[in-house]
Amino acid sequence: MLRARAIAPLLCLSLLASPPASAAPKHRIVFRLDYDAPPDASCPDAEEVALQMAAEFGYLVVRPGAPGVVRVDVQKVKNGFQAEIRAPRMIEGAEPWRGVSDVQGTCRELAYDVATLVLLLLGPRAWPGEAPPAHLAAPPEEVATSPGSICLPAPNAEVAASPAAEVVPVPPPLAVTKAKADRTLGIYVERDIPKQENPYAYDDPAANAEKEPMRGFVGVGPVVVFGAATWAPAVGASITGGLRLHEHMSVELEGRAAWLAGDVKGNPISTMTAGGLLGLCGNWRWVFGCGLGHLGVVTVSGDDGYFRGGSEVFLRPGFGGRAGVAFDLGPAWDLRLSGDVLGVSRGTRIVVGQTVLAEQPAVMVGTSLALLRKF
Repeated sequence: MLRARAIAPLLCLSLLASPPASAAPKHRIVFRLDYDAPPDASCPDAEEVALQMAAEFGYLVVRPGAPGVVRVDVQKVKNGFQAEIRAPRMIEGAEPWRGVSDVQGTCRELAYDVATLVLLLLGPRAWPGEAPPAHLAAPPEEVATSPGSICLPAPNAEVAASPAAEVVPVPPPLAVTKAKADRTLGIYVERDIPKQENPYAYDDPAANAEKEPMRGFVGVGPVVVFGAATWAPAVGASITGGLRLHEHMSVELEGRAAWLAGDVKGNPISTMTAGGLLGLCGNWRWVFGCGLGHLGVVTVSGDDGYFRGGSEVFLRPGFGGRAGVAFDLGPAWDLRLSGDVLGVSRGTRIVVGQTVLAEQPAVMVGTSLALLRKF
């Protein structure tokens, strides 16, 4: 109450200095204010918020008997204060407009933004015509009232009798500017509203979102590779590590090895592949895609009756791509399923005597399932 009394004289001076009644707006709206705020020293009371709105509209817009009501519910959040606002629509009987303001560092700064937002929602720019809707319009006698007659009376005789303090003219602190409106109306609206009612409601709130920090991850899981010298499946394991550079971009390094599950056409020959994959990935929601670089080997092994020295090792560098889905298991874990296709430098042929047992083109296909730990 003391803060409201302290700024009331300044508001009256501002209203008295406004243009004469002949130049004043012909039409006005009025509404009731339902205001709730946490018990914080920086939070103004309902009277002070009403005076802030009066400074925005140029007259005392909050009236006890008005049919429309504006509800402001201030809540303390992690980084400051945020307000949920409900206001009447321009169409009588329509469901009230609902929105959530941007977060502000102090409750008083939030109150300034709320007053500006209410002006843009209910002020002349939002009216469907020259006059406001009938369910929000002020009674004719209030429109005709001169600004000086609606100033708050002096709270008591002692204050009125005290020496008048020197008043330094200052510009109205809550003048509406486009820059302030852009900052104030970075809001999340629960449902679409006509542009006429809120011309700035389509601003993207993501522009003020905090930048997500980089996060690392490691993971392990099974892998199946087709093309390790034959199209028969080779089964093994992989280990992955990476860094989430951005919400939509990550880089990762994977090492994997897989062994042929069986022999080659009934001959005691085994094959395996081992190598590393470096990927640059794009992420969108729960899907991702990567460009891959591969450096690895394909090994073909058998007894001395088939191979001199028992095995042959072939270097197989290459490039390819990967696509998959990631399931969020919480703040620390992800489950990822992916498939990849690699083009390698050369194909592989297995020949025993004059018989070609396998002839593999220069392609390897893999699938993997990995459990990732995020940190």
